[in-house]
Amino acid sequence: FRALKGLGLFGEHTAIIHGAALGSDDFRQMRASGTALIWSPRSDMELYGSTTNVGAAFRQGVTIALAPDWSPTGSTNMLAELQFARRLNHEQLYGLFSDRELFEMATAIPARIAGIDDKVGSLQAGLFADLFVLAGDRSQPFAALMQALPKDVQLVLVGGVPIYGTEKLVSQFQVPTESV
Repeated sequence: FRALKGLGLFGEHTAIIHGAALGSDDFRQMRASGTALIWSPRSDMELYGSTTNVGAAFRQGVTIALAPDWSPTGSTNMLAELQFARRLNHEQLYGLFSDRELFEMATAIPARIAGIDDKVGSLQAGLFADLFVLAGDRSQPFAALMQALPKDVQLVLVGGVPIYGTEKLVSQFQVPTESV
C-alpha cells in the first residue's frame, strides 16, 4: 500500500483488488485519492480466512465493486459471488448493504470504475443493451437475483443481441439459434 502510494499510483484510475490487510486509515487515503476497491469475498475467505473490511471502506466513502476472483479460489460465476457476498453481508456485516447495493456493486459501479459507464453498467438509452432476464419473483427483483441459480437465467443479451436463452424468449428476436 505504501509503495503504491509512494509511486503516486493512487487516483481515480486505480482500483485495489482484495485489500484484505487494509484498515480505516488506508481506506481514508483511498477515498481522498479516488482509488476504488474491488471486493472478492469468496476468494478472500478461501485465501485468507477472512475478507476485506468493506464496512470500514464503506464508512470511509471508498467506491466498492464486487467481482469473483480467479477460478481456483473464487466463485464459479457472478451469481454465486453475489450470493456469497449477501451471506457475508448478513452474517458478518449485519446487513450493511442492501440487495440493490450489492447488485450495483456488480454492475454500475465496476463500469464507473473502469471508465466505461458511458457504454455499459446500466439500462439507459444509448448504452449497449447487455442484460439478462431471470426467473423469479418480479415484486422483489433484487432478492430474486440474490437467490438465482444459473438455471434461472432465461435470456442473455449482449449489445442487444441474444446469445443465450429459452426458446420462447430467443425466438422473439428472429435470429438463428442452436439448441444446447
